[in-house]
Amino acid sequence: MIKIRGEEFTRENFAKKIDISYGIWDATDKDIVNLVEKAKKYGLHGAATDACFIDLLVRECKGTGVLPISGINMPKCTDSVTALLYMAGEYIDRGIKGFDTPIPMNLIKGHKWGEIEDYLFKLQAICEGKALTNMIPEVDSISAEELAMCARLISKAGCDSVKCSTGSTTRGPLSQDLKIIKENISGKTGLMATGPGNFWTIEIVMAFFLYGATVLSSGKADLILDSLEEYERVHRDMEFA
Repeated sequence: MIKIRGEEFTRENFAKKIDISYGIWDATDKDIVNLVEKAKKYGLHGAATDACFIDLLVRECKGTGVLPISGINMPKCTDSVTALLYMAGEYIDRGIKGFDTPIPMNLIKGHKWGEIEDYLFKLQAICEGKALTNMIPEVDSISAEELAMCARLISKAGCDSVKCSTGSTTRGPLSQDLKIIKENISGKTGLMATGPGNFWTIEIVMAFFLYGATVLSSGKADLILDSLEEYERVHRDMEFA
């Protein structure tokens, strides 16, 4: 039995904390159908892919309990804020229930905090009650001070999660990144663990949840869950306060 802060991590409730993602540039319709099939088979929280597959993703997820999730201008987010907000509204109209989307890097690096705050509040107003907002400050591309400010603004706007990465960078988040995020979020805003595809093992995932992650997004969700039984056998009766 594995418990973290009093919560038992059974296979079923662990699966409900995980989104499976697929953002390969040469993906096909068949890949997206297979993605949703995995999400259904494993009882996952959501399935996330690129915006070009929104209609297929929504159709495949309908009636399954799997949340259809997409990004807005992933992974670089180089469009205007006006365009980003328009995309959010359009995608919701088409059935998307969650967004994994980066904060524009030019705004972060320009320290345009007022513009970022305005964008986040407007995006949250569009999505409130309709779609989850998992906002991404790319942790391996910004300073500790910039990450802390982004986390505070994401919480202030009432977004659902600070997501660590688009998964398109060279490394996953470090423990110090997680510490900064946890120290600067409040209210309903949680911490979404994510990173490059080869980053994930069951050991790293559990370490993220020990640091206070509330949800995980990974292309290896099925492999992580398949590793849970062996992890539990090795760490039998371990409980973390």
